[in-house]
Amino acid sequence: MDPVDRKRLADLLESIEDIDRVWSDADLADIFAHLLATCISSLHPDLGSDLSSSDDTRTISTLLTESDPNLAYLQLLKNFAKANRIEHSDFLPKEVATGVYYLAIAAAIVRCGDRISLLDDDQLAEGLVWLRRQPWIDDAWRRHIQSLLAMMNRSV
Repeated sequence: MDPVDRKRLADLLESIEDIDRVWSDADLADIFAHLLATCISSLHPDLGSDLSSSDDTRTISTLLTESDPNLAYLQLLKNFAKANRIEHSDFLPKEVATGVYYLAIAAAIVRCGDRISLLDDDQLAEGLVWLRRQPWIDDAWRRHIQSLLAMMNRSV
């Protein structure tokens, strides 16, 4: 396929994705912020009994940004995001689920030194760069993403 055909195919695919898009950037920003403000215990109905009293009010945002997060909670968050990402649920837009998915994996690697995904560092860095470029991500999260990339020795 020559370069012109590839460009036309890419443009066509992009236009098809835009047709399916139902959320505005403002909507996605609000949904992302609301999800990050949600308590970890809300992710799974059985989790409440496993949380200590100090964990039951911890938010997803706190989990993703603290220096020593609970790896099991990051795994739970990754699985939650992945399920919403794959199943295209009405609960969470694919874009937000995908962003949280990348953030949970990066936090596990950078903060816990553990891999909770089969993604390699290049794939993860590509996902984080995609997330950082989204118009619905605020500057504080862009800085956090940049920090994660730097800790992964990725200067993109």
